[in-house]
Amino acid sequence: MDKMSGSIQLQLIGNRRASVGRNLIMIKMENFETMKSLKLTLILSIMLFCEMHDASAQRYRYHAAQRYNYDEGESMFFFGIGTGLDYGGLGVKIEGTPIPYLGIFGGVGYNFRGLGLNGGLSFKALPSKKLSPTIQAMYGYNAVIVVKELPEYSKTYYGPSVGAGLEWKLGRKPNKLSFAIYYPIRSDQYHKDIDDLKANPMIKFENEPLPITFSIGFNFGT
Repeated sequence: MDKMSGSIQLQLIGNRRASVGRNLIMIKMENFETMKSLKLTLILSIMLFCEMHDASAQRYRYHAAQRYNYDEGESMFFFGIGTGLDYGGLGVKIEGTPIPYLGIFGGVGYNFRGLGLNGGLSFKALPSKKLSPTIQAMYGYNAVIVVKELPEYSKTYYGPSVGAGLEWKLGRKPNKLSFAIYYPIRSDQYHKDIDDLKANPMIKFENEPLPITFSIGFNFGT
């Protein structure tokens, strides 16, 4: 009943109340149009920002491609030779970079007992610079015990390893020299076997195992 009486009152009061009603309608329409304009401006601003961001990303890839002589639409691949856990011991490494900051690699080589394998990820802090710090994480062989003339005591151990290093780009082509220091997270079995060998009077250690390992290699960009 309140809604009905209100509408009847608006009609009976005459021109003044009708004029007020028209002003209210006009104000509501103006507010509606203002909101539409604000929404349209916001949508256009977001679209413009997305276009500028995409263009900036494309320019980055273009300049990186021009600087290091590779096709901006393709991933870069590296083939390396060197020594260290990421090369499987003394061996080779293949690395792909689907994005400039990330490398996915695998290494295979000779670990002084047999075949050594490792695979992992490499984060590149400054991929467009000549010198780029790196952080690596991988899984594969991370320790070897070789006992001369007693092969039954020789073993290869597997587990994760983490490390940090430096990549140094050489020349106009994307070739690079890489250095790294790794901390292998070795198994309890490895430490137990080391202690047992040290307690064995028949076995003499030629060198004490280090808690860290080193890596160096030259990588050809393709």
